[in-house]
Amino acid sequence: MGRVLVTTAYRWSDPAGRAVVQSLSEGLPGWEIRSAALPDRLDLGRAVRGVDAVVVAGGPAFGAPLAGVARLARSARRHGRAVALMGVGVPAVASSGRAARQIGRLGDGADLLIVSDEVAAGLLSRSGATPPFRIGADPVWTLLDRWAGSPSERGGAVTVVVPHPPAARALAVAGRLAALAVDCTVLSWTAGLGVLDLRDALAASGGVAVVCQLHALIAAAAAGVPAVAVGDEPGLEPLARRLRQPWVPWDVDGPALDAAVGATSAAGPPAAAVKAEVALAEEAMRLLRIVLSRGETDEMETLVGLPMGPVSLAW
Repeated sequence: MGRVLVTTAYRWSDPAGRAVVQSLSEGLPGWEIRSAALPDRLDLGRAVRGVDAVVVAGGPAFGAPLAGVARLARSARRHGRAVALMGVGVPAVASSGRAARQIGRLGDGADLLIVSDEVAAGLLSRSGATPPFRIGADPVWTLLDRWAGSPSERGGAVTVVVPHPPAARALAVAGRLAALAVDCTVLSWTAGLGVLDLRDALAASGGVAVVCQLHALIAAAAAGVPAVAVGDEPGLEPLARRLRQPWVPWDVDGPALDAAVGATSAAGPPAAAVKAEVALAEEAMRLLRIVLSRGETDEMETLVGLPMGPVSLAW
């Protein structure tokens, strides 16, 4: 085994990013994990020289943090280190311009690239990266095996999960529900509240969760509670669709949002849909272990493989 630098496209203070790092730390037993925020230009060489591989996992790695991710990948390749991009999302801006060219080079240069969903695969293809791409799931799904228990009896309350510091658009969503006299509670997902804690809080609420972050939607699914996904975080809408939960844009009006909440209050996501996400994330983690060990592992014999996309280009 060796040493792996694990980082994420999320802000280092974001609990979602810490959940991603936790999933990689536990998914790579025997490896020495060095987790850190994306290093700046001055620290790149030192960060890469001290490890055998670099893993960027979860979140919009091809979005706002693109320049930092690209610099880290280039430095890793210059020093002969493996580069893996795990369960990453792709924003809509990836299909044109300078960002697209940078994304294409980054995708083609990775030793392992697993995108978060079929939409990300399509956007990555249009950026110029060579398809098809492996489609997995966010690595945080691999923590689900410890999320035992079932939600409490359903109630009428709605819990709006907002990031910390509070996002104005998320608070506006809560305000639209409150204006309609909907029984609504705002839950701030702070750095001190882990994704497992969020799952437990949502399970205890017994109502419907309104979420604007991918990992809040994962936590709601793990809790078995129905959820409405709101906003434009890469991967959020495709995941809501796979979990058969409604998605609405940021500018949804109050009545439409209330209708979405009402439509989903009868049941949470199907168990089969949740199990499918877990299976994809676990298979992606198995593939990462194989790549990092250069194939010197018994897991080669149990590898099932991941779906490829875009669909029209898969074989």
